[in-house]
Amino acid sequence: TRALHEALSQTSCVLEAFGNARTVMNDNSSRYGKFLTLRYDKTARLQGASFSTFLLEQTRVVRVAPAERSFHVFYALLAGLSSTEAAELQLDCLAPNGYTYIATSDAVGGPAAADEAARDASALSEIGAALE
Repeated sequence: TRALHEALSQTSCVLEAFGNARTVMNDNSSRYGKFLTLRYDKTARLQGASFSTFLLEQTRVVRVAPAERSFHVFYALLAGLSSTEAAELQLDCLAPNGYTYIATSDAVGGPAAADEAARDASALSEIGAALE
């Protein structure tokens, strides 16, 4: 179950990318609560896991204040795509300010967005959810 352990260790990155955003007070603020349940066998070997999520900040999911960002995954996706990949996904623009939903913020992208993209892609691949 080494593969299961490795996949579980990567889920945090995935949940962070899809569930966290930048606020004025915190660069990595959760929009969702996450509860992890681990299942073990009688010999204490990890057998499986499941996540439960719940919405924490409904208003910030649909509207972003000027000094904040929406979910990390939007910026990481744009920063990590090549122009060929963007064309395959039918994205006309790789700049965050080219999309109404995420352009409302002054805090678009940032130098860490490309690093976040590489980390997220690796984590998605590790848990078997890589883009193809």
